[in-house]
Amino acid sequence: MANPDFNPAGVAHLVRTALEKGDLAGAVDLCRTLNQQAPEYAPGWLLASEIALALGNGDNALALAQRAARLGPDTRIGLQMVRCLRQLSRYQEGREAALAIGTLDQRGPGSDRAWLLTELGCYEAAAGQYRHLLSLYPEDAGLHYSLATVLRYLGELDGAEQALDTAIALDPEDDDAWYLRSSLRRQSEARHHIDTLQLTIAKRDRPCPALHYALAKEWEDLGCHDAAFESLATGAAQRRAQIPYQVEQDLEIMAAIAEQFGPDTQPRPTPSGPVPIFVLGLPRTGSTLVERILDAHPGCHGAGELNDFAQLMSRQARQQARQQGRALRSTKALVAQSAQLDFAALGQAYLASLPPEAAAAPMFVDKMPLNFLYVGLILRALPQARIVHVRRHPVATGYAIYKQWFDRAYPFSYDLTELGRYYQGYHELMAHWARCHPGRIHHLDYEALVDEPQETVRALLGHCGLPWDEQVLAFNRNPSASTTASAAQVRQPLYRDARDLWRHYEGQLAPLIQTLEKAGLLGQGATKPV
Repeated sequence: MANPDFNPAGVAHLVRTALEKGDLAGAVDLCRTLNQQAPEYAPGWLLASEIALALGNGDNALALAQRAARLGPDTRIGLQMVRCLRQLSRYQEGREAALAIGTLDQRGPGSDRAWLLTELGCYEAAAGQYRHLLSLYPEDAGLHYSLATVLRYLGELDGAEQALDTAIALDPEDDDAWYLRSSLRRQSEARHHIDTLQLTIAKRDRPCPALHYALAKEWEDLGCHDAAFESLATGAAQRRAQIPYQVEQDLEIMAAIAEQFGPDTQPRPTPSGPVPIFVLGLPRTGSTLVERILDAHPGCHGAGELNDFAQLMSRQARQQARQQGRALRSTKALVAQSAQLDFAALGQAYLASLPPEAAAAPMFVDKMPLNFLYVGLILRALPQARIVHVRRHPVATGYAIYKQWFDRAYPFSYDLTELGRYYQGYHELMAHWARCHPGRIHHLDYEALVDEPQETVRALLGHCGLPWDEQVLAFNRNPSASTTASAAQVRQPLYRDARDLWRHYEGQLAPLIQTLEKAGLLGQGATKPV
C-alpha cells in the first residue's frame, strides 16, 4: 500500500542527484521505491528510463519511457523516447519522433532536440532549432557554437565562421570554438587569427592544447612551418599530459584480435539487404574523400562513420557472456568472446540498424576508420561486404594524425613515438587480414588517388561492383552533409598540397620516422614506404 506521506518529487530529486553523481546503484534503489510508492507519477518512470539507458538497456529504456508517456504528455519524455530510439539504431522512428515534437522555446530541451536531430542526420532541422533558440537567447555562446558545427556539416562554411566569431566574442574561454574556426578554411596573409590566438594563449593560466593546434594550423596555412610545428608540439604535449594512455594495451588488443581471427573457410550465409562497403584504415588518410567519391555514384549511399558494427558486436558478446554466467572484465576477454558469436545474427542486426537512406540503397559506405580492427568479424557476419583499405605514406599518415585536434579520440595521436608504434600495430593487423582473406581487401593509396584519379577510381568502383560513372570525379559538388574532420576539405576538388606536406618537418618528425624505420616500414632515408 502506498504511503500517504510519501513525497514523490522529493525522492525524484534524490534519484536525479544520484544519477548526476554517477551512482547508478543508488539511483536504481531509489527509483524502484519511487515507482512502487507512486506508480502514477510519470517523472518516476522517466527516471527509470534514463537509468536503463545509462545501463545500456535500450529496449527496457524505451518501454519505460512509453509507460511514462501514457501517464501524460511531457516534452522531456518525448525527447527521452528519441534518445532510446537512437541508441537502438531505429533511425527513422527517431527522426519522426524528434520532428513531431516541434520547435521548442526552452533552452535546455531545445538544445537536446537539436542535438538529437543532428545525431539522427536531420541537419537542416537541427540548424532551424538552433536558430530559433538564438532568436530567444542571442547571448548564449554555446548555441552559436552548436549552430556552427551543424552548418559545417552542411558545407555552409561562411555561416559557420560567423557563428564561431560570435561564440568566441561571447565566450573567449571556449577553446574548441577557436580551433573549429581555424579549421574551416585556409587562412591567408590578409585574413587570419594568429595575433589574437597568440594574445589569448599568453593570457591563459592553464593548458590550452586546442588553441595551440589552432595556431599551428594557421601558421602552416601561411607557410611558416617552424612556428607551426613549435605550436603543434606544445599543444600535443599538453594534451598528452592530460590523458592516461598506454600504447602497449592497444598493441596487445590488436595481437589478440589476430590470434582469434585467422582464415575463415566456413561457408557463411549472406543476409538480405544492401551491400556494405567498409572504407577503413587510420584516420586522416583520405577515407572521407573515398566515401564522397562513392557517394557521388548513383548506385551508392555514403552513410558516414557508423559506430553500429562495433557496438552491436560488443553488445552481443556481453549478452552472450552473461547467458554463460560470465562477465567480460577486459577488452581481451571481449575479443575472445566475439569469436563465439552468431555471426549471421550479427550481420542481420547491423543491416537492421542502418539509417533509412543506407537501408534503401543498393550499396552504402560505412567509413568508420577503426573498423580495420574488425575485418575478420565483418567478413564472417557480412560475407557480401566490400572492404576498401585506404592507406597513405606512413610518415604522411603520422603527421596528418599528429596535427589533427581529436580531443577525446585517438589517444595515440599526441606522441610521435607512440604514434609510430600504433602505426606498426595497425600495419601488422592489416597484413594479417590480407593473408587471411586474399582478394577480399582493396588497398587504395591516397597518393595514387591524387596523382591518377580516374585510373584509381575505376579500380575502386570495380572492386565494389559499381559501373563507371563520370559523376564520381565531381565529388566536391556533392551537396550531402559530411560530419568528419575533413568536412571542409571535401568541398574542394582534388588537390596535391597535402601529399608531401610532412617533408617540411622531416627533422621534427624524427621520433616518428625512427620508430617506423626500426619496424622496417620505411625505405632508405624515409623517402618511401616499404
